[in-house]
Amino acid sequence: MQKILFITTSNLTTNPRLLKEVNLAVASGVAPTVVCFDFDNWTTSIEEELRTSLTGVKFSAITATRKAFRNWALATGLQLMYRKLNHKLPHSLKMRAQASDKRSYLLEQKLKNLDTDFDLIVSHNLGALYPAYAFAKKSNIPFAFDIEDYHPGETVAVDAVNEVERRESLLKNILPKAFYVSYASPLIGEFSLALVPEVQEHNHFLVNNSFPLGEFQRPLTKNVADKISFVWFSQNIAAGRGLELVVPVLYRYKDKVQLTLIGNLVPSFYEGFLKMFDDLIQYRNPLTQQALHLELAKFDSGLAVEISNRDLNKDIASSNKIFAYAQAGLYIMATDTSAQKHFINQNSSLGVSFPQSEEGFEIALQELLAQKEEVLATKQQRFEAGKSLAWEHESSKLLAAWKSV
Repeated sequence: MQKILFITTSNLTTNPRLLKEVNLAVASGVAPTVVCFDFDNWTTSIEEELRTSLTGVKFSAITATRKAFRNWALATGLQLMYRKLNHKLPHSLKMRAQASDKRSYLLEQKLKNLDTDFDLIVSHNLGALYPAYAFAKKSNIPFAFDIEDYHPGETVAVDAVNEVERRESLLKNILPKAFYVSYASPLIGEFSLALVPEVQEHNHFLVNNSFPLGEFQRPLTKNVADKISFVWFSQNIAAGRGLELVVPVLYRYKDKVQLTLIGNLVPSFYEGFLKMFDDLIQYRNPLTQQALHLELAKFDSGLAVEISNRDLNKDIASSNKIFAYAQAGLYIMATDTSAQKHFINQNSSLGVSFPQSEEGFEIALQELLAQKEEVLATKQQRFEAGKSLAWEHESSKLLAAWKSV
């Protein structure tokens, strides 16, 4: 039986791509071990449920909070020290990794006590890249990396110039040594290969953020006289995610529409913004991935409102939600980030993209309301079309790579 070690700086609940890969491994007769983190937050109960459901998966978890104070303090201290020494130790990948993400140190320490009986190591998230590479090199095991986000293009709040350079350095020096590199959108692939052209000489491929067919059910039929039901979901219902752009517009049409937000509601965002729209919005607590996808069948339209000017990564990333909406048969209303515009252009029957402004959204909303009967009548067609995007097609690329080890 093939054995794969998965390494992440997060957990299954907050890393859907990792969860899909672990499920794929179990279904394919691969024995997975997952090194991940435990958080004392909204993910705890969902994470426990997920891990319990994954028969045959070994977990080696690291406490990410101050409850493990010694490790937390040491990791924090090393991160601060290495940031100050940034220019004095420019060639140390270990230093750069730990300056970039203190969980890199915690992962390295955990891996020191792990068996080396693996056929492949797969790392998720940038903070896991160096620990996976170092462990693979020491143990003579091939390793792979999944580029879920273009990390040099993300907004950086602290030590920004040096941090972007550190991220680029880690990718440039380590990715050419990977057994394979996967990436989460066509544009993330383009930017990553432009930064590290050596990867083109190795195995690299796109793995879209789609989901298994069995996680979705046919959308419910709707009376044309009912309000159009919109849904938006994320791990956190928070500021800066595009809701500020669409909620005021939907509120002006509250006699014709309703909105459900699914996720961990951040109190400050509710008090400072959402509270004034209470008679428009229904709130749902975070759901497991499968429960969420089944829930989507109740809605008519999904909001994919990413904002380009937040950072380059937001502009070129294909979100989980746009694939979930498509596979659930919802009519997608997506802001025109480069990645989402590309997706809608490739799947024009599934929805529309609109400019990133209240005015742009209102025009798109008015057009949707004008063709409400047709949008509701074509739910089943969209659901069938969404099947072509399913994880079953994407996962075959991973299986081929795993089997070639």
